[in-house]
Amino acid sequence: MRLAIVADACLPTADDWSRNPRTLAEGLTGLGHEVTLLATASGTPTAADHTGRHARALLSPCGADTGQALTLLRPGCDTVLSLGTAAPTAAAVLAATLGIPLAVFLPPRLFDADPPPAGYGRLLCRHLPAAMLITESRRQLATARHHGADPHRVFVVPPGIDVGPPPAPGGRGDDGRLRLLVDATGTAAQEQRFLADVLATLAAGRHRIHTTVLGDGTTGHLWDGRPDTAVLTPSDTAALAGLYHDADVILVPGGGDRTVALLRAMAAGRALLAADSPAVQDTVGTTRNGMLARAGDPHEWVDKLDYLLDGHALRLHLGRGARLHAETHHSLAQTLRELDTRLVSLAASWRYPEPAGS
Repeated sequence: MRLAIVADACLPTADDWSRNPRTLAEGLTGLGHEVTLLATASGTPTAADHTGRHARALLSPCGADTGQALTLLRPGCDTVLSLGTAAPTAAAVLAATLGIPLAVFLPPRLFDADPPPAGYGRLLCRHLPAAMLITESRRQLATARHHGADPHRVFVVPPGIDVGPPPAPGGRGDDGRLRLLVDATGTAAQEQRFLADVLATLAAGRHRIHTTVLGDGTTGHLWDGRPDTAVLTPSDTAALAGLYHDADVILVPGGGDRTVALLRAMAAGRALLAADSPAVQDTVGTTRNGMLARAGDPHEWVDKLDYLLDGHALRLHLGRGARLHAETHHSLAQTLRELDTRLVSLAASWRYPEPAGS
């Protein structure tokens, strides 16, 4: 089957999960599809080490300059798949021009608030001429239906990550300290300061801990002067996976979309404590594969961290549950297979048999 993926140029570039357009394109290519990857803004949604296997074109978000894309897609394209916030309109123009079905990944950011606002979400769910709408959770699916989506054309395809081989059991470092990993990438300064104060309170007690903070270029100064704390900005996925596997407890503060941090923590098979929110609950089930604490409540964070650091058996239990959940529900291979099934079914339902004798 021939697919066109129309994606925002600003989507995540991490190559180990399904929201990266290049990863999605290469995964679907591996399942036997011919994929054309298109961007909706200057630049492309592919990484710098682009393999050149997918044709590329640039589109405006409003679908005005589709000539190059149509040239690439005209020879028998079967389906257009939209990925991102700006992509649906350009994808809709292409699909309508070619007379083929449109499948839309509803942007997860539309569902961050509780309850999610209408506006653009209602426009996509009710008025966009899409043959299929794809959400990442049952909560998002229910919201899409509430905003007017046809219940028969909206489905769930959970986000997937490369879970990698089974991790080795965790344990204390050679110096006897427990290792905490804070994924603060893209986290607001206020949330980082809150968590830094929580860890300072914890370190002043009886626990011996070492904290590694993952951040971006603006993170370092927020953690300056904190004892037993290192701030890192790893540049590749393999280094990230190693840091997750080396931790005893992984902390994911609130603010922004934390899905990839949650999935990496679960794939690493480590105990997880995250800021509670409806979006986080889409991924983390309390007591089975992680623990949640109210954002902005220092006493709850300290109490739950103290409980985790005291309980080696509890950490193992949560880590095993998290790994099993990642393998069962959020592996990249499973996400690609589920998406493949949905897209093939959509394309087949769009084709009508030729009249007899034609």
